[in-house]
Amino acid sequence: MNQEQTKYLATFFNNLAVAIIIMGIITPIITNQKIEQKIITGIIISIVSGIILLWSGFYILQKVKK
Repeated sequence: MNQEQTKYLATFFNNLAVAIIIMGIITPIITNQKIEQKIITGIIISIVSGIILLWSGFYILQKVKK
């Protein structure tokens, strides 16, 4: 994989992470759901998975710099 493809892959991970975080937080607000334990768990899961994907994108970009 060349550098440009690697940058596209990292961009994909970053965009996916942002989408997951936004959807996890915005969806309960838009649907006017009561704040219950399962809603809070879903929000936490979306934030954690988004952070992991963001970290993956940064890790991929660090490999390009070397």
